[in-house]
Amino acid sequence: MDKIILCVPGVWKTRTDLIEGLIKADTGYIAAGFVMTPVGGGEMVELDIRKHEPEVSAAFRATSLGRFSEEELASIDEHNMVIYALCNIKDFNSAIEAMKVGHALLKAGGLGIKVETSGVSHPKPEWLGFSEKLSADVFRAFVVTVTSERHLLSCGMHSFNQPDGIIDADIEDANYTLQTFLLYLLAEEPAITHGQTFAAAEEMETLQISKVLSSQVYPKGDIFYNPLNFWALGKF
Repeated sequence: MDKIILCVPGVWKTRTDLIEGLIKADTGYIAAGFVMTPVGGGEMVELDIRKHEPEVSAAFRATSLGRFSEEELASIDEHNMVIYALCNIKDFNSAIEAMKVGHALLKAGGLGIKVETSGVSHPKPEWLGFSEKLSADVFRAFVVTVTSERHLLSCGMHSFNQPDGIIDADIEDANYTLQTFLLYLLAEEPAITHGQTFAAAEEMETLQISKVLSSQVYPKGDIFYNPLNFWALGKF
């Protein structure tokens, strides 16, 4: 997937409502037809504009993980329109731009936001509280950790044009180690090769890095498929 796809249900009843909302809320974006662009010029973002979709409400409830209040979920249930924003992926800055697009749509009348390409959803106040100046906030906006019987794995690192990560679940502090490794990838952009080692802290266990093909986790063409594959962290 070469796009970050944001799903934003909102109060708008017409495209005119969306256009006016972006202007009135002083979002820094304008919309025309099926695209929105930063005021003053910049990369266009394609918009897929749809009427009320009951399955969107169901998806937000399924991915709320206790972070949405019942009032927030009820307001999403009553949405009039759904905007899917398709943002290009190039590098970390592309994710920052996608974060700004999300900010604009929420300020203009959006009720919540779900990153379709990683499956993580955020209440409106949470997303609006994310700062583009904090790498950890940008990371939290687009990346989720998924638990299986034997592993923890990330989904969404392709938002930054980076591989995802996977770690054996029985490793001590596995979640902390995985998160630290992923943030290391974003901060340092290291040239990693199969067989290298990694430790989340000096006193923590040293793990071996190996490559896992994305096709072993998701079928090619799946919305969660990462073309840059996975780095696996495991014991020697």
